[in-house]
Amino acid sequence: MIADTGDNSGNRKNCALYAIAEPDPATLATDHELSATVAWRLPVVYPDSPHDCEAVAVDAQEETVFLLTKRTQPPVLYRLPLRLPASGPFPAAERIAQLTGIPQPTATQKMLPTPTGRFRAYVTALDLSPDRTTAAVLTYGDILVYPHRPGEPWAAALSRTPETAIPHGLPQAEALCFSSDGRSLYISGEMKSPLLLRYRFPTKTNQ
Repeated sequence: MIADTGDNSGNRKNCALYAIAEPDPATLATDHELSATVAWRLPVVYPDSPHDCEAVAVDAQEETVFLLTKRTQPPVLYRLPLRLPASGPFPAAERIAQLTGIPQPTATQKMLPTPTGRFRAYVTALDLSPDRTTAAVLTYGDILVYPHRPGEPWAAALSRTPETAIPHGLPQAEALCFSSDGRSLYISGEMKSPLLLRYRFPTKTNQ
């Protein structure tokens, strides 16, 4: 899933999600480009007004896409179906929760015009663990971990105060994902020669 949903000015009318087939690893190489065909395109329209959104995650089992706004305080969680309907128009994104537990910048940090200063509560990434037991949210200041109880909606899990908040120290952190076994988180940034950080859970976060 490729999310063309960034909207710094909050006025775009052409945001969209693009689904492509997972490339065969055997075809990947550093000396040539690989072209991929778009399987389907999902338009992203919000029910109120356009939003800047860099945090997008997919629950394949539920066939749902989640979008978490960046500049709204508190951040707002929306959802869309993963696939186009058999007939009829594609729906607008549904607002389902607010994340009120995001750590906010201190008075001193608010004076710093940097991502880790006054913008440190801005959300830049979201991912769901493969076993669906945990959601992770990245801001310019922290990594936030939300346990997901069996049978509950993701909106309920993300509405609670995060169980863990880890300052990462990156100057502009904008990428986060779980490892395939769900026991590690990888974090990186938008900068020249960015660091790649790995955080490993010693135990399952919901135990």
